[in-house]
Amino acid sequence: MDNSHTLKEFARAVLEGITFSLNESIAIFRENGKQIDTIYSIGGGAKNPDWLQMQADIFDAKIVRLKSEQGPGWELRC
Repeated sequence: MDNSHTLKEFARAVLEGITFSLNESIAIFRENGKQIDTIYSIGGGAKNPDWLQMQADIFDAKIVRLKSEQGPGWELRC
């Protein structure tokens, strides 16, 4: 790191760190036989198309952004 790095680069690094950390949990599910090919995204982060694409790339899954913020109250059956 030096003064050539921008705030945008630091913000992206934080988002990448969060996403790779979440990917560790997804990997555990996959290692135990769960098929995860779609992830539903809600909240403020779901409004950021760059982060959604980052998640799709890192998770190797389709990311679906819900139009409703009531996602946690829904029961999704697998």
